[in-house]
Amino acid sequence: MSTDFEEASLVTWTIGSVLSILLFALFFVRPLGHLDMDPREPPLLQPTVPIIGHVVSMWRHGGGYYLELYRKSGGVARAATLNNLGQKFYVIFSPNLAQSAFRNRFLTAERFTIQSATGVVGLSAKGKQILEHGTLLQEFYREVPLALLSTESLSKMASTTLSTLTLDLGQLAAVSHGYKQLITDLFGFLRHRLALATTDGLYGANANPLRSDPSLTDDVWTFDEAMFRLFFNVAPKLIATADHQARKRWQRVLISYFQDIPDNDAFPNDAAEIVRMRARIVRAAGFSDEDLGNMEIGMIHAALHNTAPILFWLVVNVFARPQVLASVRAEVEKLVEFDTPLESSSKQPTRRAIIRASRVADQSLCPYTAAVHREILRLCDSVTVTRFVDEDTTLSDGTLLRAGSLVHLPSAVAHGMPEVWGNHDSYVFEPGRMLDPEGTASAMSGRKRAGAWTGWGLTRRHQTCSCVQPFPE
Repeated sequence: MSTDFEEASLVTWTIGSVLSILLFALFFVRPLGHLDMDPREPPLLQPTVPIIGHVVSMWRHGGGYYLELYRKSGGVARAATLNNLGQKFYVIFSPNLAQSAFRNRFLTAERFTIQSATGVVGLSAKGKQILEHGTLLQEFYREVPLALLSTESLSKMASTTLSTLTLDLGQLAAVSHGYKQLITDLFGFLRHRLALATTDGLYGANANPLRSDPSLTDDVWTFDEAMFRLFFNVAPKLIATADHQARKRWQRVLISYFQDIPDNDAFPNDAAEIVRMRARIVRAAGFSDEDLGNMEIGMIHAALHNTAPILFWLVVNVFARPQVLASVRAEVEKLVEFDTPLESSSKQPTRRAIIRASRVADQSLCPYTAAVHREILRLCDSVTVTRFVDEDTTLSDGTLLRAGSLVHLPSAVAHGMPEVWGNHDSYVFEPGRMLDPEGTASAMSGRKRAGAWTGWGLTRRHQTCSCVQPFPE
């Protein structure tokens, strides 16, 4: 009898477990795999692995996954809809549709910014409430472009940055003459020096928090690689321990920096206007110095995330191609000035060469150099811009985007379209494609290429060339 009872209990338990799993799949898992679609929305692309396929691929490949999806469409898809665990994602491939999305007032970044501030930088509950219910974000969007695009403020920041780089590279040239110093890790070498120079430009050369602990440079890249893991703010101390610790080390020195600078007048003279402006607005909104310092790591990320890799690929692509190097050198050599001979211990008099960065950045003087810069951005700067759909809206071709969805605009797709950049060599480094037949750097004015090129994640209207031109003399 006991055996029959045990067998019956086992059967009952098995049936109950199976029914529980089926009910869970029916009521919780199945809805995650279903989206209500309107015929006017971009076509739905099913993942290779049901339900979780898109999420896993995005986690593993980032923006490269969107390039893979576009190629699978045969290069004809203008946009697509993805189901990410029940959240509707639109991916826009077409440059024309992307430009329409950038201009659409119902596609906003506020919610993404708030979630990023909460998860990525670990903003306090009070700080999050201020962001959600105050006017802080609107003030940022109004004031940040003024601080970034102002010739005076940008020149001041660039002056400090270039001074650090000039001194650093001058010392390197002195000790490496005759091959006495060998650089075995070019990427690490460049990103360390760029990090130091950039943060000097932001916070002032003498007050720069990075100078107090050079090992913080490595923490920048640890934090950079952890953005996706930290974004959702799910037990970061457990699932992203090293990333969380790297973030906290940076935030400690940034908090200390702002605690030592209680108001605008206390900033170092060479501190950037963008840092001063952020501190003024955030403090006026009611943020503590702790939250201000925590948020500031976002500034570090924004300043270095793309610039260090772009500098590396610029150096590699130019110096690995003798003809490209010769063309750049020919343009720059024309701008070199020499001062009067200096006294020297050698028999030959020594002269100091002067190169004015503002002239190198002048596209009319160095069109090929500008073309090299743009081509590097096209091939090496893969940025995916995120927007939320606040209200149902349509794009220029009638494509419908539903409220509550997310929109991703990956630059990697548009930057490699054969119909825009060349049918046979769209992924080949060729600066000449950025020049018109007269050799000037104005070929980007063509409507098709101008719409497809979004260097640094910016549209043609706000491309980075306007940001790097006003270098100091």
